[in-house]
Amino acid sequence: DPATGLYVDRPGSPHSSLHANAVPLAFGLTQGADQAKMLAFIKEKRLSCGVYIASYVIEACFRAGAPELGYALLTNDDKNSWKEMIRMGATTCLEVWSPDQKGNMSWCHPWATSPVYLIAEHVLGLTPGTPGWKTVNFAPPTIGELPAMTLTVPHPLGSMTVSYDPVSGYELTVPEGVVVEIVAPEGVSVRSNGKLLS
Repeated sequence: DPATGLYVDRPGSPHSSLHANAVPLAFGLTQGADQAKMLAFIKEKRLSCGVYIASYVIEACFRAGAPELGYALLTNDDKNSWKEMIRMGATTCLEVWSPDQKGNMSWCHPWATSPVYLIAEHVLGLTPGTPGWKTVNFAPPTIGELPAMTLTVPHPLGSMTVSYDPVSGYELTVPEGVVVEIVAPEGVSVRSNGKLLS
């Protein structure tokens, strides 16, 4: 829709949904649309969607250069949130945000675990550089007020650990022989296997 800069739900429709904008934005398909307006739309709508589509909404924010919005949605305290699952007594990820949304929901739904990859890839910036993690890309975004955290990821040669501390910055440890390509946020300290790199 040229007037709004948003995608509509189907040709000829006057309606623009969160889904119709988050999914193309997550895949970089924004030709003809206004990326800033799409992000503003996501900020307004938040996670007014099911658990499945939430990963695309959040990933869209990170991929479109709005990591703070992505992180805010990932950690939000609304009814549509992973925190709501915890409030409901869940010990694994649910099929829906809460039991009142679906009477016969599953209390253990693997595709609802998208925070696992969202934190690894988009909050801490750890992705494979080549197949089999023979090389590793490490490009954490700048997220204000990110709390201290540590993540350990399995690797064919052992394991990789990323730690973040607001004072000391990032520390990445990888198995011997693994090449790391680092793109550090400006002004942020990054160490890899004990050596200061930025």
